Amino acid sequence: MTIKSLTDIAEKFIRRASTAGAEYKVGVGQVQDWQGPTAAAADSYNAGVTAAISAGSFEKGVRTVSNDEWRRKAQDKGGANYGVGIRTSKEDFTRGYAPFREVIASLTLPPRGPKGSPENYERVRAVGEAQHNAKLGT
Repeated sequence: MTIKSLTDIAEKFIRRASTAGAEYKVGVGQVQDWQGPTAAAADSYNAGVTAAISAGSFEKGVRTVSNDEWRRKAQDKGGANYGVGIRTSKEDFTRGYAPFREVIASLTLPPRGPKGSPENYERVRAVGEAQHNAKLGT
């Protein structure tokens, strides 16, 4: 079978996919119910994750990417997208952090002690336990 070279295929992929942002936005906008079908797939998700754990897929996947490749991709992709992600996340951050802020605001901490004292670690422990309990809903 005749097939284009890997270089030609990769170049076409990059050329076509890099201009598909508008189509992506339209497609996402056409989804009527993301949450319902996704929540209904919980059993399938759990089965897939369990199978992946049994097969050692996580470790196998990690071992396919070198430290240099990971770093290059994280810097190139992450660096370009980090600021945009942060700028568009204020509402999400506010909604997600609000309950934890309220937990901190409601605490009465034990008195401070001298620098490095056990009393100061108790203050840290009180905040940590309260935040953890809030996360667990207890």
